[in-house]
Amino acid sequence: MQFAHRSSKILITGRSGTGKTTYFLRYLVGADHGKKFVFDGEGELGHKLGLAAARSTDQLGAQLWRRSPYVIFDPSAMFAGEHRKAFNFFCEWSFTASKSIRGKKLLAVDELQKISDSHSIDWEWSLVLETGRRWGLDMVAISQAPNLIHNRVRNQLTEAVTFAHNDPNALSFLEGVGFDPLRIQSLPNGAFIARNLVNQAEEHGRVF
Repeated sequence: MQFAHRSSKILITGRSGTGKTTYFLRYLVGADHGKKFVFDGEGELGHKLGLAAARSTDQLGAQLWRRSPYVIFDPSAMFAGEHRKAFNFFCEWSFTASKSIRGKKLLAVDELQKISDSHSIDWEWSLVLETGRRWGLDMVAISQAPNLIHNRVRNQLTEAVTFAHNDPNALSFLEGVGFDPLRIQSLPNGAFIARNLVNQAEEHGRVF
């Protein structure tokens, strides 16, 4: 176990076309985690990274033990039309795999609002959020609708990165974690504000 591990759980949000996926991919490539477990529910992330995705448990196992840090799971073959079930499977698989690997690991998820909601949180997902730190497992996720994620997810976040938003529900969520809604609404495409939710420090930047 890695009780000294400093947990990192990052949420990236913004309306469509503002730059959040670009930020997500740059973070993913630059992160120093030894293994990066990528849930590719839409089948796009592997393509954008130029890497083949695993479509079976055998292929997942093969990716786990190769030199590349990436383990990319496309659930379309095993869980056609069942994104939440697929996500839960991959959460448990990644958590279990993390126990057998030293160092830092990362679970990366796109479109979180499609596979997790504000009403309940499945135990496989809670394993990553609430117990993953023991095994060095961090998390980064994109959600276009952050207000739809469960409070137990929100309570575990260490950082939030927002691009421009106009939706009042999303803005209310972001205001609740310390952002200024007016500044978020005025952001041009490509610009972001990153807020450390532990020490409240802010960083501003652009991805394009």
